[in-house]
Amino acid sequence: MAFKRRLATILSADVSGFCRLMGQDDELTLARLINYRGVLSDCVARKDGQLFGVVGDSSMAEFASPVAAVRCGLEFQRAIEAQNEDLPENRRIHFRIGVHTGDVIVEKTGLFGDDVNIAARLQELCKPGHLVLSEAAFRHILGKVDLKFKALGPQRLKNIPVAVSAFAAEAAKAPFTADDLLPPVSLSQPVPGFHGRPAIAVLPFEVYGGNGADEYLGEGFADDLINGLSNVRTFPIMSRTSSFIFKHHALDARSIGLALGARYLVTGSVRFAGPNLKLAVNLIDSGNGLNLATRSYRIAFGKLPEVQDEITASIVSILDSDVERAERSRSLARKQEHLDTWELIRRGTWHQYKFTGEDAAIARSLFDEALKRDQDSTEARIQLAWWYFWDVWTKRGDLSVLRKAEELARQAVNLDKLEGRAHALIGIAIMLMGQPEEARPHYETAIELNPSLSVAHASLGSSHILGGEPEKAVDPLLVSIRLNPHDVHSFHTLGELAVAFYMQEEWAKACEFAERSLQARAGYWYAKAIRIAALARSGRLALARELAAGAAGELTSQKIDWLPFVNKKWNDYIIDGLKLAGLTDI
Repeated sequence: MAFKRRLATILSADVSGFCRLMGQDDELTLARLINYRGVLSDCVARKDGQLFGVVGDSSMAEFASPVAAVRCGLEFQRAIEAQNEDLPENRRIHFRIGVHTGDVIVEKTGLFGDDVNIAARLQELCKPGHLVLSEAAFRHILGKVDLKFKALGPQRLKNIPVAVSAFAAEAAKAPFTADDLLPPVSLSQPVPGFHGRPAIAVLPFEVYGGNGADEYLGEGFADDLINGLSNVRTFPIMSRTSSFIFKHHALDARSIGLALGARYLVTGSVRFAGPNLKLAVNLIDSGNGLNLATRSYRIAFGKLPEVQDEITASIVSILDSDVERAERSRSLARKQEHLDTWELIRRGTWHQYKFTGEDAAIARSLFDEALKRDQDSTEARIQLAWWYFWDVWTKRGDLSVLRKAEELARQAVNLDKLEGRAHALIGIAIMLMGQPEEARPHYETAIELNPSLSVAHASLGSSHILGGEPEKAVDPLLVSIRLNPHDVHSFHTLGELAVAFYMQEEWAKACEFAERSLQARAGYWYAKAIRIAALARSGRLALARELAAGAAGELTSQKIDWLPFVNKKWNDYIIDGLKLAGLTDI
């Protein structure tokens, strides 16, 4: 049997403490209830609604418009408050009202379905004299109804399978205090399918200095970030329809975070400054309101269509790193035995990025423990694969060990085929085991899945270096730096650029990028080797020999020979440059 359905806004109202009132004086209470039903019926009719489902002290009404439903509830609550003024408190009747917008089943005896039930469950959460709205209703009435709302966060409602975000409003005259709030959702509450990772919400950017027609820019940049961050897939990203309801609505960061169940908020502004736009992006911890990071960009307005995708990709990559960094710091504040799987992984990455032997051992134990606790964890496999790569690279170890990294990365892909980092790691393992050309399709897949994945662009460049095509390496390496200039691995990418220019005999650029690599990580041996060899080949022998003397014993032919170039002439080309600088025992 096919039922008729339609979209409707449901208002559910009932009496708070009805049994108590009936116990005191059942006839008086019933008489007043009948009177108040008449008041509700009049309010519903004036707002073009229709009553249905009147049972006991509960009533439901249907409206075509969320605004009409909320205005009806507001008018009714204030009418009841006026009638209560001359009564002692223990004789007053107070109503609770829930409002929800959704799809309902239409039948002769009334309306049915989960969306009707949600309105009733929201009413059960409501404080006497107040209204509680679902997010679906709330986003339609912002700026249209004179009410002050408080975010209650996602609520688990009886017999409703999905949490419903709720907003409370004080409709009667009593002041609304913080004590009126129901217990909010924890900002650490995991999002199903994301293994305990906290959510991020991107709010519409504010636009300053333009005209009304330029307001689209604020939503446009936020929209692009939502789509870009969703592609990253490291953290759950709140949808546009959820986060954009707060446009032009003054709520503090914590209230918005609680309303959306988002630990991190991304806010921003677009300012017109002559022919340029100034774009600012902020990452905020909604738990304490602290601004964790700010990034600024200056864009020529006429060039906006050309560079917007590039700017968005850069912001996405940086924000992903900033959130990772914040989560690592958060995990360090808790004892290890109290950490969940996600927090174990975050603490492990914090140790891994220290790049010391002791920290690497700690990181490995944390990743192993995370995988032991959750054998279906994609993230634990990805971080363990990274661990094997860095262990082999930093120790110039047995390249065949990377088969373990490849195995872990392939397992991660089997668990989540859309995880770009796992595809990139398969490519890295294959590349370092001597097959850079076979690695490239994996990088291309990773970039297609996540255009902001800087490591995939960098690895694509490295594959061209190891394959003997340095001229093809420069562009993807520069894209990687552009996407994430403050990445913890930037020393490696800058070092790869130095190698690419060295192979092309562009000595000045090779020296420049080797120096930048060493500024990012002073002890990076590969960048030291390229800088010395490039200086020597460019004729700056005095400086080359001075630096070579300081690196004696550190730079050896064994280290250079270990580099997995397909054609070993490139290993010799580096070694010969070092010999020119006076490293005769290399």
